[in-house]
Amino acid sequence: MKLLLLTQKIDKGDDILGFFHRWVEVLAQHAHSIIVVCLEEGEHSLPENVSVYSLGKEKQVSRLMYVRNFYKYIRKHSDSYDTVFIHMNPIYGVLGGLYWKLTNKFVMMWYTHRKVDLKLRIATFFSSMVFTASDYSFRINTNKKKVVGHGIDTKKFICSKEKEDETLRIVSIGRITRIKNCMDLVDLAGALKESAQQPFELQFVGGTSSKDDELYYRELTKRISSLDLNENVTFVGSVPNKDILPYYCNATILINASPDGGVDKVVLEAMSARIPVLVRNEAFRKYFGEYGEALMYTGRNAEEFAQKVLAIVSRPDKEEMLQTLRQKMYDEFDVEGLVKRIMEHYEAGR
Repeated sequence: MKLLLLTQKIDKGDDILGFFHRWVEVLAQHAHSIIVVCLEEGEHSLPENVSVYSLGKEKQVSRLMYVRNFYKYIRKHSDSYDTVFIHMNPIYGVLGGLYWKLTNKFVMMWYTHRKVDLKLRIATFFSSMVFTASDYSFRINTNKKKVVGHGIDTKKFICSKEKEDETLRIVSIGRITRIKNCMDLVDLAGALKESAQQPFELQFVGGTSSKDDELYYRELTKRISSLDLNENVTFVGSVPNKDILPYYCNATILINASPDGGVDKVVLEAMSARIPVLVRNEAFRKYFGEYGEALMYTGRNAEEFAQKVLAIVSRPDKEEMLQTLRQKMYDEFDVEGLVKRIMEHYEAGR
């Protein structure tokens, strides 16, 4: 396979997209060559058979220049690739779909998000296959859809030592934005303080990326002050994916309060690291197996939310549960296994 891979960013230091660097490394083991075209180029150390070309965001070029560079690269290197892999950006399929169809390229797309719009429908039309993590994370009804799970670097997400004190450390990892329901975690902290059962901390690891995110952050800090939680709640800001492991390992539990939709990889990373999790998203229930009911919370009552957290971290079979979930991550969601599944579909459909 000679691959053209299109993605938003190649930067192993990025807090959101840094994980994709490892994906490219593994894909390179299955390809003769890979040409990466990204919107923005940052730090990377990829195998010799991988070349990286940027559309120019890091140089602050215009959007018109993005498009010009896109067409320049896909045409200039047309003889050097026979397969296209679009990662999470359907706009590439909109812009290049017709050209790739006319030049007989095999087009694959990876998409995991609840959003369905015209760009996605057009990109799906031009794709031969669409890979996604779960039925919830790609909501167009098509036989092109291939559910292959997520790709977690399970060799990286392992904690080496036990926590040394009794403080209940709750962590939320991801962008500070309304869809993440961060306010519910603040109210949870308020309920924990009111119950005064044990010392606790709530830590938000992630930054903002829009004006509304900044407004929501201010709303959160105002609520924190009103509940007298300034000593209990901290905002760490953005952390590169390559440096995120200590935040898992120092946590007692990770909470992800996002609604039903795509499978958020931070939950899978926590499971790989043998950290208890609590989620709202029904897409995770099947991944939890026999622990599905224990690790799901769909209500809004802060006191009940707090009791759910305390019940999870004090389970008598907690270690057995964590080891079972860790093994499931290794068996079913390791990035090397994901790429292998993608390649099997590719070889069968090519």
